[in-house]
Order: sequence, then structure tokens, then C-alpha cells
Amino acid sequence: MSEPVFRDFVAGRDDPAVAELWQRSFGRASGGQTVEWLFRAGPAGPCPRSVAELDGRLVAHAGVSVARFRLSGREGVGGYSVGAMTDPDVRGRGLFVRTAEHLYARLAREGFAFVAGFSNANSEALHTGRLGRT
Repeated sequence: MSEPVFRDFVAGRDDPAVAELWQRSFGRASGGQTVEWLFRAGPAGPCPRSVAELDGRLVAHAGVSVARFRLSGREGVGGYSVGAMTDPDVRGRGLFVRTAEHLYARLAREGFAFVAGFSNANSEALHTGRLGRT
């Protein structure tokens, strides 16, 4: 097995592979929460996303839905973390954390003021531990 490559999601090219990864990670989408719906561009712009590729296939994904906000009269941009997933066949190898780090570095370069989200049992320890989020 080769080393994983962490990179930005490429719209159009990566969509089918992320949809397959969603199926392997979560099963069927429920309540309309398809990958396309979660990451549709809105008034604040396109949704930044990162992926991990291993041996020619996508095995991890992280992304944010973008939101504009105003605080004390200043406008800014933030993100809501959604759709984080790692292929069950490669979990436990640190791919989620490294994919998220790639995404968070991009968000910092692009001037995002914050990333918010709700962790599940699989990701809470990673967010509050290795990623240093609270």
C-alpha cells in the first residue's frame, strides 16, 4: 500500500468517488442529506473540501458549508463542518485527522474566522484531542 495523498476536492472529477465513499461510510443518505445537497454552493460561495487518496481511490473526505456572518459590525466568513468520513477499510490510520488538517490549513489561508460542527462518537476524540478543537 502506498502513502496517501491529501489534496483539495476537485468538483466534477471527485463527485462520483465521494458519493461511493459516502455509501461505504454511512450507507444510504437519509432526510435529503446527499453529498450534493450538503455541499451545494450558496450565497457565501463554494464549499471548500479536502480528500485523501490511497492507491488510486478516495478514502477520506472533509468539508465545510460556508456561511457569512457579522460580528460587532464586521463581516466575515466561517464554515460548518459536514460530511467528514473515512472508508471503513482504512479507519484507524490517521487519515481523518490528516484530511482535516489539510482542509483547516486551506480555510486559514482563505481567511475563515471559524469552523463549527457537531461531532459524533467516532470523531469527538479526534477533534478535541489531535486536532485541538473545542
